[in-house]
Amino acid sequence: MNKKKLIIPALSLSAIIVATKLTGDFNSINIYSTDLSKENVSFYTDETIPKRIEANLRYTFNHTNMVPQGLTISDDYFFISMYDYYHLSNSMINVYDKDGNFVNSCELDNKAHVGGISYDNTNELIWVSSTYGNVDVYRSIDIVNRESAKPTYRDLYLGSNLRSYNKLFKTAISYLTFYNNTLFVGNFTLSEKGIVKQFDISFDKNRTVHLTEINRFKVPSLVQGISFYEKDDKTYMILSRSCGPKIPSALQIYKYNEEINIFII
Repeated sequence: MNKKKLIIPALSLSAIIVATKLTGDFNSINIYSTDLSKENVSFYTDETIPKRIEANLRYTFNHTNMVPQGLTISDDYFFISMYDYYHLSNSMINVYDKDGNFVNSCELDNKAHVGGISYDNTNELIWVSSTYGNVDVYRSIDIVNRESAKPTYRDLYLGSNLRSYNKLFKTAISYLTFYNNTLFVGNFTLSEKGIVKQFDISFDKNRTVHLTEINRFKVPSLVQGISFYEKDDKTYMILSRSCGPKIPSALQIYKYNEEINIFII
């Protein structure tokens, strides 16, 4: 077998990357972690990747048609977003404590793919990608305690220029993350470069949210997730890339600088 190897040199990076893996029966999920602490970090884009990680926790749920999509973490909880494989039921967010115990299953009020989810620890909000380039924002306390929840901020359209890969005249936010009090949103692409946009977040005296684009940059195709990490006064951006079971997945790590407008290996 010819192995394709991605080399990310001299990162001196120590981080915990949390990833989800669907077990195949749509009713359980494994959480993995790996320590990226070597001076030179490399990942093989084949079946050797699982040998580098150890399973920590296993979560189970009773929604047999729900497909896990995104994961975010607060001080006390794991939040896992999921959508109905058959697009019949509304999307959901399941909540677990740090020991893997089930806490709550909260139904959202749409059938969005919910591929992006991120916890805003400053405002105790959960940002979730919605339909057609929109983002919905929920109070985390509602997701933890209620059987269903309405967004505190609904249909925040941030998707201009983020084209949907399978709907010609639609936009889509496939992933997002909250970092350094700003929101990053991006789109999934099959072949062309994707786009990530960064927004400053502010609230007026009436608690109306305002989002102002402050940066954008290009990333490779097939990006499904984004995260940031700081070490030694440097910021690193981590991109997860995948597309179905037949294309090898990969993590790619970049030194992040706001003045760079294209991140391609």
